[in-house]
Formats: sequence, structure tokens, C-alpha cells
Amino acid sequence: MKDLFKSLPELSKKLFTAKGCLVMLDFDGTLSPLAKTPSLAYLPKTNKEILKKISRLAQTAIVSGRGLSDIKQKIGIKGLIYSGNHGLEWQIGSERGKIKLPATILRAMALANKRLTNLRKGYPGALLENKGLTLSLHYRLVSSNLREQLLKEAREIVSTFQKQRLLAMNEDKKTLEIRPHLRWNKGHWVKFLRKKLGKQLLPIYIGDSTADEDVFKILKSGITIKVGKGCDGKAKYLCRDIKQVNLFLNWLSTKL
Repeated sequence: MKDLFKSLPELSKKLFTAKGCLVMLDFDGTLSPLAKTPSLAYLPKTNKEILKKISRLAQTAIVSGRGLSDIKQKIGIKGLIYSGNHGLEWQIGSERGKIKLPATILRAMALANKRLTNLRKGYPGALLENKGLTLSLHYRLVSSNLREQLLKEAREIVSTFQKQRLLAMNEDKKTLEIRPHLRWNKGHWVKFLRKKLGKQLLPIYIGDSTADEDVFKILKSGITIKVGKGCDGKAKYLCRDIKQVNLFLNWLSTKL
């Protein structure tokens, strides 16, 4: 993985020969500082302004694990493309769409929500987010000596549905994500979006979570940027934090 800012001359050449760009970004940990609870996350004014500028120059999409209505409210910019719940629902212009889930998965999600809600009550600080199509169990505020027990019990609840190939789970940033067991993730949605908009557009994707790895894997000819300190993963370039994301976006706006 290359240092992003040392690679700007290389990226400048790619952008110069590109027939337009598709700029895609995660939200939490990429555009917004990681917050203690999902409701406290916000889009810094500097990032909002540069997103507005870039959206006037290139197709721009927010690809988030948050629910669609939630991420649209957090960003608050008209004209952007929005994808919520890891690509399970989206809005492209006036068109809204979502993946239709089988009744068996919907029942499993409802039952998992009920059981995890009861479990959460026994762990002060635990927060369960029901995002309609997915669930998120946040344990950042749970006492460190209780986290492992909470996760053990939560995993046991979800594993029942995993064995039936109804639900899947993923852990990242002190959150346990529970999703439908489907061959559909952020990577699949980005493929769908590129087909819709035209594959001639140079894809640029910036994200910090394990869910973003599904996108990094499939964008072999694009510009993929991981936000964080670790050099592991499938992205081609590494960006340290959201401040550097802002610096890069400002640089990018001069090249589009």
C-alpha cells in the first residue's frame, strides 16, 4: 500500500487521462470523526464544502453502512448519490431502490433484533441500532471488563441464524454488524452503480472500514484509498485520517 500524498504525481497522470470520475466515500471514520454513539457523528463544515464542490465536478456517491434516510440527513447535500445499509438501499437522482429480502431473512432479522434488545439491557452502555435492513450492536461505551461477555452472547444469538444461512455478522470499530446472508455488499453495489453510470468513469473510493474492503477488491483499475494507520488490506493507497481525506479532496478538486 502506497503513501497517498507521495503518490500524487502518479494520480495526477491517471486523472489527466480519465474520461470523467466517479468519487465514492464512506462516512463514519472517513468524512466524519468516529463518535461515541451513531447519533453524535457529524459532517465537519470543511468536508461539507469540499463535497459540494466535488459534486459539481464529478459524479459523487456516499456509500455507508447507515440507513439511507440517516446518511442523507447526516450529509445534507442534494444531488449526491446515496447508498445505505452496505448497498442494500440507495438513491440515484430521483430513483430509489433496495434489495428485496426474502420473508425468511426478515423473520430472522426481527427475531435477532428482539433477542439482542433483551441482551443489551443487561449491559450498560450497549446500543442496538435497528436500521431496517441490518442491525448494529455498538459496545464502545460498555465497560471493558464486560465487552467480551457481551460479544460472546451476541455471537451465540446470531450464530443460530448464520448456520441457517439467513444472517451474517461482521465486527469493526467496536460494532457488531448483523446483515442478511446474501451475495450483496458494498462491492456489489459499486459494480451496479458503475454499470449504471458508465464504466468509462475512473472510480475513486475512500473508506476506513472492513466493509470497504469489498469495494477495494473489485476496483483493480481505480484509485482506492484506505483511511487509517494499518497497511493491511486491498486498497492501493493509504491516508492517515479524516484531516488528510479533506486535504486530498481539496487537491482532487483542482484536478477534476
